[in-house]
Amino acid sequence: MKNLELAETMFEEHVKELQTCATSCTAKTDWKLCIICQEDKAEALTCPLRSKRTNKGSGYSSLAEHLIQFNELDQVPSTLPLERLDEGQGIEAAMIVKKAQYHNKCKLKYNITKLPRAQKQTLGSHDQQTEY
Repeated sequence: MKNLELAETMFEEHVKELQTCATSCTAKTDWKLCIICQEDKAEALTCPLRSKRTNKGSGYSSLAEHLIQFNELDQVPSTLPLERLDEGQGIEAAMIVKKAQYHNKCKLKYNITKLPRAQKQTLGSHDQQTEY
């Protein structure tokens, strides 16, 4: 009986994922908004290309890398499909070409310091699934 309930739950979750993907995967990125939340908030947007540092745009490299790592752990919400940020040459390249901007609060959600916690959560959820 437990196996049947588990299978039904997993099926329902899969259907929800497909429905979410059907709507969010077709969405286009509005590069004038925060690339992460796609919302127009009062918080200022940051564009690494406007940095006064000598390595302008390096923020894109780290953000793209972190988003990919979090995505591999299924820790990126379905409202942020990474396919939306990749226009064929990779996420970082698209960010540079489009002069992507983001809210610092949004970027902090995918900070490298939060990665170990995300890895633990993923391992914990995988362990729970294998117990059934």
